Amino acid sequence: MKPLSIDDKNVFDEFFCAYPPEISEYTFTNLLMWNHVYDIRYEIIDGCLLIASGNNIFPPVGPSENTLAALEKFYEILKKDYSEINLTRFDNESASKIKENFNIEMKPDEDNFDYVYNTQDLINLSGRKYHNKKKSYKQIHENL
Repeated sequence: MKPLSIDDKNVFDEFFCAYPPEISEYTFTNLLMWNHVYDIRYEIIDGCLLIASGNNIFPPVGPSENTLAALEKFYEILKKDYSEINLTRFDNESASKIKENFNIEMKPDEDNFDYVYNTQDLINLSGRKYHNKKKSYKQIHENL
C-alpha cells in the first residue's frame, strides 16, 4: 500500500470529483491533515480508490459496479498484516450492500455522524437549543 503524501492530491481529487463521497470529512485536505495521526495508506484496485488507516478500511471511491470487488481485494491485502479489520465511515447504502453481499452486520457509529443545521435556525439562534451560541455571539460582537 502506498502512504499518502501531498504528491497524491491529483489522484484523490480525480476520484473525489468523479465519485463525490457522501461523508463530509472524506476530502484529500482532511486526510492529509490527519495523516500524521492516522497513517493513511491507499491502493487503486479495479478503478477504485481504497483507503486505510491501520486496520481500518474507509469506503471505496469509484464506479459502484466495482466497489465491492475492490473492497474484497483490499480486505485481503490488509488481512496479511492485521488479524482484525474494521470497516469505518460507510454510508447506509454501502453498509446495506456489504451486509447483503458479505453477510457482515455494520453498526452505526453515532459519534462520527455528519451533522446538519437548519440555515434559519443558525441565522436566528432562536430557542433554548441555541441559547449558549447566541450568548457567545453577543459577547464576541460586543467586544469587537
